[in-house]
Amino acid sequence: MLRRSNCPMPQATGPVARFFERFAGRTVIVHSGLDIDWVAELFTLGGGGGHLRFDVRQIPSSRPQPLERVVTDALLPLALPLPLLLKIGPKAILVRHLIRDGVICPPDNLAWISEEIDDRFHVALRLAGNRLHHIRGIPLDDNDIHVLPTGPL
Repeated sequence: MLRRSNCPMPQATGPVARFFERFAGRTVIVHSGLDIDWVAELFTLGGGGGHLRFDVRQIPSSRPQPLERVVTDALLPLALPLPLLLKIGPKAILVRHLIRDGVICPPDNLAWISEEIDDRFHVALRLAGNRLHHIRGIPLDDNDIHVLPTGPL
C-alpha cells in the first residue's frame, strides 16, 4: 500500500502545461511578418536557425496548438510591439520585444538579448496552477543592450 507522502504531486494540465512540456528550454520569435533579408541574416549566425518562429498572421486555426493558445490568450492581449523574443523556462516565459528606435534590431543582437533577458525582460509570464500571470519588467521604451560583446569584432 502506498503512503500518501509517496504519491506524486498533481501536475498542471491543459494547454499551458502542454506548452511548457513541449517548449521549455527553447526560444521563439513571435512576429507578424519578418523581412526575408533579416531571416537570411539570422540563419547565417551561429545558433540563429535554432529560434522557432511563430507568425501571428496565421491565427486563429480551427485546432489551436499550445503555442498558438499562449500567444493568443496571454501575449497578444498585452499589446507589446512585435516581434517578440520568448525565452521559455520550465515555469515561466520571459518576453522582450525586438524594436529599437522604431525598427527591428539586427539579428546579431538576439544572442546578447538572450544573454540578458533573465534580468532585462519587458514581461514575464509565470505559471501559477494552470494559468499564466504576467509581471511587467523594464519599460517598453527601454530596449538597450547592457551586455557587452566579448572577443574580437
